[in-house]
Amino acid sequence: MLNIIGTISANPNPSDRAFIMEIYQQFYRLMFSTVRKYCMDSDVCEEVVQESLLKLIKKAKTLRSMQQSVLASYIVSTTRNTAIDYLKSRDKRNAHNSSLEDEAFSDLEAPNIPLDELMYLVERKERLAKVFDLLSAGDRQLLEGKYFFDYSDSDLARMLGCKKSSIRMKLTRARRRVLKLVEKEGDDIK
Repeated sequence: MLNIIGTISANPNPSDRAFIMEIYQQFYRLMFSTVRKYCMDSDVCEEVVQESLLKLIKKAKTLRSMQQSVLASYIVSTTRNTAIDYLKSRDKRNAHNSSLEDEAFSDLEAPNIPLDELMYLVERKERLAKVFDLLSAGDRQLLEGKYFFDYSDSDLARMLGCKKSSIRMKLTRARRRVLKLVEKEGDDIK
């Protein structure tokens, strides 16, 4: 907090200093919780909030003319974008600092997925985990065999006591049931 107060105090316009200090005091929790969605490290969150405030200081004149609800949205947007930019630049720095050992294991790393897409995938995974227990034993066994254990259609047919040619249709139906449950779970969450 001392760094922020020092930064705000360095602003030559006294009315801007007071205005930005008000914004900081009023929206600090909102800004911090916005950054927290992208990073769990409190020190990094503080740093991103400070960087966001530095950007907002430059826009003090524009911010004064905004209504309260628009101002809050603008602050959240600025904070979110700053967090994403910070994480991207940190990832680039880390990539440049990788050692030969890291390069030897690079084929084991997860693919480079944009942060918003990764968050969407994590949410979908959590929803899928919730509904997986609601499936019938046969559907669970079929889907686990196919997607977790990578069994062939012949192996699945032997396990389930059916024809190999019927496995594709059983998988299609099981996936549809999962999708319906996930969609229903999503509606329940909203």
